[in-house]
Amino acid sequence: MSQPSTRMKLYLPDECWESVFNFLPYQKSLSLISKRFLSITNNLRSSLTILPATPLGLLPHLIYIRFPNLTSLHIRHIYLSEFFVRPIYTSNYSLIRLRDLAVEKNKSTCPFKSITFHNIINITDDDLILIVECFSSIQQLDISSYRSCDRDVTDIGIRTLSIGLTKLRKVVISGYFINDSKLVILCKHSPLLEKVIITCDKYITQHGIASAIKQMLNLVSFSVKRFNFENNSPDLIASLMGLRNMTFLDLSFSCISDELLISIAKVHVSLKKLVLRGCRGYNYVGIYILLLKCRLVQHLDLHDTEFLEDEHIIELSKFLSHLKFIDLSDCSNITDLGLSALTKNCPLLNHMKTKEPPKTWTDIGRFCCKLSIEDEEILRDEGRCNCWI
Repeated sequence: MSQPSTRMKLYLPDECWESVFNFLPYQKSLSLISKRFLSITNNLRSSLTILPATPLGLLPHLIYIRFPNLTSLHIRHIYLSEFFVRPIYTSNYSLIRLRDLAVEKNKSTCPFKSITFHNIINITDDDLILIVECFSSIQQLDISSYRSCDRDVTDIGIRTLSIGLTKLRKVVISGYFINDSKLVILCKHSPLLEKVIITCDKYITQHGIASAIKQMLNLVSFSVKRFNFENNSPDLIASLMGLRNMTFLDLSFSCISDELLISIAKVHVSLKKLVLRGCRGYNYVGIYILLLKCRLVQHLDLHDTEFLEDEHIIELSKFLSHLKFIDLSDCSNITDLGLSALTKNCPLLNHMKTKEPPKTWTDIGRFCCKLSIEDEEILRDEGRCNCWI
């Protein structure tokens, strides 16, 4: 009698295992331990990636049975038109197109809040219509295509997309199919938009960005990557200053100016996340005035900022009492002296990203009890999408 009793005492319900697994960064290996762990991890899975090699016949089972709690779908490197209209076998072995299956399921309740279409081949207006038909209730849309030109997608197609996705709150868009007019149309007909991420190409100008910003008065997160802000137009600066609710600004790998940063500092005192990763064209004066005014910054990314030196970091750290994360990787002039100032003056700092861990810990070590200082190489695996199986 003692053996069964012992087993009962050691038994943990699935809810307990789920709580434990949620703290683990990698859950894939857990599914190999037992069928029970496989079932538990299947329930915890929230995203699914579909590649060209994914057997489409398995999709209904994967989406609606094996992974019942999916909220995010990632589709990569495929023709959307062929993907949605290709016939597949359902659980009762009847033929149905993926489009019809998605529409049928969507009428009751669509499980997906976020859809990613990465590097789609030759995207067209018809593809955008299919997205609306199959995923009309999504809140986040990430779409990129560098194998299409602006003639493949028309203003009418973008208008149909933005009007059809009535719950859209976040959009990530990049590729040659987008230009000024399409960007403005997308923002104009998406009244709930709060977060916009744009990777700029030759068809987007400062005028287009300024016009788009004016359509998004509720924007809280704005990201424009690989753009030339060097010769700032008054219209662009005025539009950025109009985003009174913005708390997150990302200008990664863009050419910016001190004038732009100073203009932002005048109104965006509530800025909490600032990303100037790989930016060029500005210097210490711009970032000094911005951080002097915006003292609520919690996340600061200054990766590959060439001019930064220890004395700059020592001075800036005095304004960063709310800082929790900072990225100084590839800032070659910063030594342990600057890092030590950060740990002394930023009491909430718990994550510092550097190219290499500090070489000497004599002065800095005693301030780092709660600080995670990690090598950039270790972090490159963060955020990788799970495969489809």
